[in-house]
Amino acid sequence: MKEKNIFNVDKLYSASTNKVVLNVHCSSFPIDKVKLRAASYESKENIDFYLDFPTFQTLAADAESGRLFTKLASKQYQLFTGYEREGQVISRQLSISYSEPRVFVTIQEGPGRKTETGAILPVKGAEISKRISVPIDAATFRQMMIYTSNCISAYLSTKISRMLSEYDNMRYSDK
Repeated sequence: MKEKNIFNVDKLYSASTNKVVLNVHCSSFPIDKVKLRAASYESKENIDFYLDFPTFQTLAADAESGRLFTKLASKQYQLFTGYEREGQVISRQLSISYSEPRVFVTIQEGPGRKTETGAILPVKGAEISKRISVPIDAATFRQMMIYTSNCISAYLSTKISRMLSEYDNMRYSDK
């Protein structure tokens, strides 16, 4: 009988309810980004959102200190990104809001428009094509953020160590 590998090396953290799940993946670490995937068990839909390392680690530091929850009490956190495929501009939005004792992580996708600087924003008034909101208790959210931030730090440490080692090898091989 062939053994199945049930360990998913790409998935760092998972928070779920009986209807939705938010997974944090490291497959995008080589491009210095964290991949968040929100998925709905009922609709079988999922949406990915990519955060660069500095943005993620700033959010994690704010979650660890509690500052993020204070900020979220009065205003939700939003990030916009998007892409262009076959002439169609698609906007993605990450929203994080807090209503004690839960943090709501929402990822949505819909029609987008390019700004003069090349940024992609949602088209005002356009219908959202996909929207998944994942409620996570604040302690689990904090754990997810800190754990992932620690994984980013370990990854960057290893990456920099390899780069320096390669540089040393090149430098000393020339002599």
